[in-house]
Amino acid sequence: MKDINILVKDLLCNNLTRAVGCTEPAAIGYAAACARKYSKGELKSIEVLVSANILKNAMAVQIPQIRLAGINYAAALGFVIGNPGSKLALFSEATEETVKKAGELVQAGKIGVNLKNTDKPVYIEITVKTDENSARVVIEDGHTNIGLIEVDGRVISKGEKTPELKNAGTDEDEQCEITIKDIYRFVNEYPLHEIELLDESIRTCREISRAGIENQYGLEVGRLMNEYIRKGIIKDDLATYAAILTAAACDARMAGINMPVIANSGSGNQGISAAMPLIAVSERIMVPYDKLRKAVAMSHLMTMYIKKFTGPLSSVCGAVASATGAGCGIVILMDGGLSGIYYAIQNVMGNLTGMICDGAKASCALKVYTCTNAAVQAALMAIDGKYVKETDGFIETSAEKTIRNYGFFAKSCSPCNDKVILDLMISKLKVG
Repeated sequence: MKDINILVKDLLCNNLTRAVGCTEPAAIGYAAACARKYSKGELKSIEVLVSANILKNAMAVQIPQIRLAGINYAAALGFVIGNPGSKLALFSEATEETVKKAGELVQAGKIGVNLKNTDKPVYIEITVKTDENSARVVIEDGHTNIGLIEVDGRVISKGEKTPELKNAGTDEDEQCEITIKDIYRFVNEYPLHEIELLDESIRTCREISRAGIENQYGLEVGRLMNEYIRKGIIKDDLATYAAILTAAACDARMAGINMPVIANSGSGNQGISAAMPLIAVSERIMVPYDKLRKAVAMSHLMTMYIKKFTGPLSSVCGAVASATGAGCGIVILMDGGLSGIYYAIQNVMGNLTGMICDGAKASCALKVYTCTNAAVQAALMAIDGKYVKETDGFIETSAEKTIRNYGFFAKSCSPCNDKVILDLMISKLKVG
């Protein structure tokens, strides 16, 4: 078995990814760009097959540059850009010309979208047909993990896993032998300045949050709440301040702003809501930057740790995992110690479990606002030694056991819940 610090570092580095726009449409664009690389001749059609979770998360969220929603637009734009090397940041390369060409493909009816009958939460299959050949690309299990490339029915690549999936872990794998204590020790002992993505996470969160406060994006949750403070309607307390800045970043991202973020476990909103609350709290209580970096590392790692048990996509809202991470990070900022981290986990889980995911869309900012507010409250109570006890609900005697229970709940409920949620979402499209 690897040294535990190496395992924790691998977990952190392999699950932080640069992304522009919502990661599900971006992954569709990435798959289309990969297929474009292997196709030649004049385009006849692009067929897109996606899992229920991908469909749910790509239906309503706006795509950067196009500022329209839709799997067909994501596939068309990815194909036209055609640069798979940019992965989930692909849409940042869109120009007026590529946007125009993508729109023409959609209007010409060359993009077909259907649901794939699969149990895999993450599954994207793109088949590009031209007058000279056909190319098929399958992404599965992770947003950038290419499981299959075929050209004219001949397998070019199959079954290779990205570093993200090689370290994804299951209950039996080495990664799940990591404990919360190991994570706590890592963030306090490892030279975190060497991990540039942590600093990039802080910087990009600040920038996109500022854009959300200053402009009218999406539901404008962050900007409006900030206005309500200015008008004296709501109080400018620590939890509200953190929730406003975090929601503002999500407002901008869900509206398709062309700005990068650092995604956590395949989700940009998780990346934002794991880091931005800590940035906000650190500004109010004025802590050194090194401590903020530790807190952000703790938050990202705890979010990843929880996602190992829930899976990359499920019917439970990912903001619950990142709020739990943020609660742990706030404990770090306030010197609450390891016991405070355990208590914060029990408090967030005891409060927010049950929040469903009904797809990526503008109202995700509302959920992030609620979860961030709860994270601050949970951390403050934890530092005071107050926490939800094992006598209550599914909360266990240890934080690790509570997280395993939460993961079991998420995986057990998701197949049924996702079907019901998706049916309700699709039924709206059929009305009229």
